[in-house]
Amino acid sequence: MVGVLHIPLQEIPLWKIRRKKGPQMSSLQRRIAVVIDTTANLVTQLRELDLLREQVRKAEESYHLAAQERDADKSSPLSTPGNLSRH
Repeated sequence: MVGVLHIPLQEIPLWKIRRKKGPQMSSLQRRIAVVIDTTANLVTQLRELDLLREQVRKAEESYHLAAQERDADKSSPLSTPGNLSRH
């Protein structure tokens, strides 16, 4: 059985693979370059997605806090028009 070689992306010298372009680049090198490019693109998209998720989470949290404050202000006896005119 042939083992699978696992090389973390950080250890692959991209310049060595990408340096050879054109006919001298082997089929395997082209396939590896495509996989590396695709992986880098997916990692970038995941980072962007994580940032967007965090922004949405913060916006929802802010919205809910503001709604709670509005609800608390409406139910406060000090904020009713009748009470404000007496002070």
